[in-house]
Amino acid sequence: MRFIKNVMANGSGSTRAGKSQRFSHPVSRRVGRSTRTIMKHVPEETINCFVEGCHRVASHGLIRCSSGNLSLRLDENRMLVTASRSWLGRLSADDVSLCLISDGSLLEGGKPSVEIGIHAGILKTRPDVHLVMHFQTPSATALACQASDNINYNVIPEIPFYIGPVARIPYVLPGSKELAQAVTDAMREHDLVVMGNHGQVTVARDVDHAIQNAEFFELASEIVLRSGDRVTPLPEKEVQTLLELRRAANAERHEGSCHSPPSQAPSSREIGKIPEKYDA
Repeated sequence: MRFIKNVMANGSGSTRAGKSQRFSHPVSRRVGRSTRTIMKHVPEETINCFVEGCHRVASHGLIRCSSGNLSLRLDENRMLVTASRSWLGRLSADDVSLCLISDGSLLEGGKPSVEIGIHAGILKTRPDVHLVMHFQTPSATALACQASDNINYNVIPEIPFYIGPVARIPYVLPGSKELAQAVTDAMREHDLVVMGNHGQVTVARDVDHAIQNAEFFELASEIVLRSGDRVTPLPEKEVQTLLELRRAANAERHEGSCHSPPSQAPSSREIGKIPEKYDA
């Protein structure tokens, strides 16, 4: 897995943690020029790759219609966000908004997602995060609609190692300041939050990382849902071992890094994949 780690403009520059790497994943393909004037201060290539990343999220079945939304940190002040009521599967450059991270206010483009407060809040409080995704997969959302707050998702090793502890908050009106604050607070110490009777939010370094988190979480949720009382979670000792391995891997990855966000918009090489360090 490879993550957004270069501090680059117009496709060249140095990285924060190692050499710049090319990748051949479809996220790097151009998706065509929009009918709207390209944003003045964001490379067209970056917008096109963001759009392609949204298409990939939809192709994995992680959202339904306009239910999901995605944001990408451009630098310490700005982010790209999917527009209000946009469908990720057919997103175009016309459906991308440029907003401030500090308060979610619009800089360019159309009205951003109603969940702009979640995206701005997380990117503001988590400088290590480059991408935020709100998704709604069937099994995970079915469990989000159950009353229990004590669901044990640690039924496969991928949960404690790749995602870590999972937070859950009760239902709060979508698009409200209260929901944005609740998710932001929960995400300070977690990488995935379940919103009661609503869906899920995960943070990531790039599109691949977000898709992986969502796919593994949906797999674990499906196992829990299908198995019912017969499910056997991982032994707690094994869970703690995997969590410790996760912490060690994160520490090794961040060694020598100042954990600061990029100072300029990422290029197409930076949006697609997560670090090999996290490949199983």
